[in-house]
Amino acid sequence: MSTRRMSGEERRSQLLKVAREVFARRGYRATTADVAREAGVSEALVVKHFRSKEELFRAAVLEPLAWLVEWALRQELEVAQAADPRHPLEYLERQVTFGTTVGRLVREHGPILLTALREAPSFPEDSARLQARLRALIDEFVEMVGHFSGQEPFRRFPARASMYWAIGGLALAALMGEDPEESARGYFEMALFGLLTDEARRSAGR
Repeated sequence: MSTRRMSGEERRSQLLKVAREVFARRGYRATTADVAREAGVSEALVVKHFRSKEELFRAAVLEPLAWLVEWALRQELEVAQAADPRHPLEYLERQVTFGTTVGRLVREHGPILLTALREAPSFPEDSARLQARLRALIDEFVEMVGHFSGQEPFRRFPARASMYWAIGGLALAALMGEDPEESARGYFEMALFGLLTDEARRSAGR
């Protein structure tokens, strides 16, 4: 019984999948020979599809990671912008949804995220583009959250510092194996009532 040969596109996709797994485990010290061995092909075939390890790393790790982060956070941003928060609980749900997405990204793609962070100095232009897009997306959340600062029932608070602190805490919790939604809800419930005015906190029974 004959086995159908992979098309060039199928082979490229297979190599990218294997390379992503290899780089996630071994970092950039992994070689094209390592990828070829795990894919069950010759190193020459890997080099035929990707001219160098640098090109393979960029195609397997950096480019899909940038797309994934952009897509996931953009989706959440659009949902949040469509909401009409008239009550602190609406504010809370916005933050929980965003924080859960951040946590899930880190938990599901932690090894490849850490690999990309470790190798950032070797890919300064790619890293700078990813950081710029991340910063732009997060700043849109910061602007949205900042509308609440100083407006009833909220105290005045530093929206940028609060958001970046939250992302760091939620990412760490995800890396430690915590449930992303539980972590996000616990963090933002605590933060929410700390940001309410005294009168609003009394009304909430806290």
